[in-house]
Amino acid sequence: MENITHSPVSVKKEDTVVITQEKQLTFFDMLKEVVQYKKATKLEWGDRIIYFVELKDGILMLHKEDGYHQLIVSEADLVGTDWVIIE
Repeated sequence: MENITHSPVSVKKEDTVVITQEKQLTFFDMLKEVVQYKKATKLEWGDRIIYFVELKDGILMLHKEDGYHQLIVSEADLVGTDWVIIE
């Protein structure tokens, strides 16, 4: 079995969203922050304006270009350590 380290989709662009917590987090540490109504993203996603997760109505949602979608967690999301909190 191959070692999965990246999410299935990755878009890298420059953006102006501020990372509010420099420490990179595991998925589970990120969840502890998101349940306090903070937004998070993975550094590998690159574009923090478009791609981020947040809690909406008690459901973990992924924001993409076309709006919000329920997050389908991949193995790479679970084992990734590049989650950061953003404004």
